[in-house]
Amino acid sequence: MSELTLFEPKVSDMRMDYPELAEYSEFKPLTARELKLCWYVGNRTSPIAKYKKATRYTRGIEMSFGKVAKKREDVKKMLEGDLPDHILLGIQRMATFNPSVRLRAKFSTEYIFDRLNEIIEVSQRDMEAMDFDERKKYSELIIKISSEMPDMVKRMEGGYGVKVTAKGRTRRKTEVTASISDLKIIK
Repeated sequence: MSELTLFEPKVSDMRMDYPELAEYSEFKPLTARELKLCWYVGNRTSPIAKYKKATRYTRGIEMSFGKVAKKREDVKKMLEGDLPDHILLGIQRMATFNPSVRLRAKFSTEYIFDRLNEIIEVSQRDMEAMDFDERKKYSELIIKISSEMPDMVKRMEGGYGVKVTAKGRTRRKTEVTASISDLKIIK
């Protein structure tokens, strides 16, 4: 069985793990724990996403703030249902992210990258068969592809915040390193 997660929080600030998140205005005023709260409450791949809204808020606060949850006054107010506007806006933004669309974008980018690499691989024999105009067009094409590669690599490495894991019988998660080229197209 596979599980899809989007922007899954780690120990550090999520903006460090997923630089894309730092670009959203709704996440800029948030502390690392507040952003994690937004993920737990609003993200469709959160382990508590299926809970009722009130339960998501309470569990999300407890999971995000841990032991300090009941010691800090601001967190106590949140547990009583008084969430600041900047956190509510962050939750709303987090809820807009669509994991399946991002997975498709990841696969599409990998597919395009693979196809571009195939285009630039021309055998010596094919190169000799080209006339001057064809060689000039080919040279312009590979220069254009070369200039686009850094952005494409950046998008691929970012992975659109998507991770697919396979759950085995031992309940351990194993990251799946599948890409679009590993998938079979069924017609």
